[in-house]
Amino acid sequence: GNRLEELLLSECMPSTDDVAKICDAAISFGLRRLGLANNNLTREGLEHVARYFRSGTCEGLDLGGNDLRDHMDVLLPAINDNNPIMALSLADCSLNPAAMFPLLQALPRLPNLRFIDLSHNPDLFSTQPDALSMLRRFLPKMPFLRRIHLADVNLSPDHAIALAEVLPECPSLCHLNILENPKI
Repeated sequence: GNRLEELLLSECMPSTDDVAKICDAAISFGLRRLGLANNNLTREGLEHVARYFRSGTCEGLDLGGNDLRDHMDVLLPAINDNNPIMALSLADCSLNPAAMFPLLQALPRLPNLRFIDLSHNPDLFSTQPDALSMLRRFLPKMPFLRRIHLADVNLSPDHAIALAEVLPECPSLCHLNILENPKI
C-alpha cells in the first residue's frame, strides 16, 4: 500500500526489466524514497528510474555507485519546478565537470532540494577545468540547500578556501562535508 515510504535495493543487481517493474510499483503506490546504489544500472534502467524521478512522488533518490558519467542527460528532463525531491545521492558515479555542469545548472529548479551527495567522484577536482567554478556559480542559486557532501573528490586547500568564500551566499547551507580529501 501507500504506507511504504522507502525502498533500498543497493547491490541487488536487478535486471533492466526488474528495474522497470520496481519503478512501476514505486510510481503506482507513491514511494517517496528509492535506493538503487551499486547496481550497474544501464542507460535503459536509468530511463525507468528517471520516469519514477519525474512522477511527482520521489523525495529521495540514491544512485550512488552507478556509472552515470555518460547518462546524466537521462535524468535532466525530470528536473523541474514541480519535482518534490529533497535528497539526491550521486556519490561514486564517475562524474566529471562536463557531466556535472548540466546537472548543477538544473538543480536550482528543484525548490525542495535540501541534500546532495557528490562524494567519491575524484574527477570533479582532478581534471581541468574542475568543478569549482560551477559550484561557486550554482550553490548560491539553491536557497534551500542545507547539506552537500564533497568527500573524496580531490579538493585542494585552494578549492576549500574558494568554497568557503561562497558560503555566505548560501543562507540555508549548514553542512559541508569535505572529509577524505588528503590534500586538505
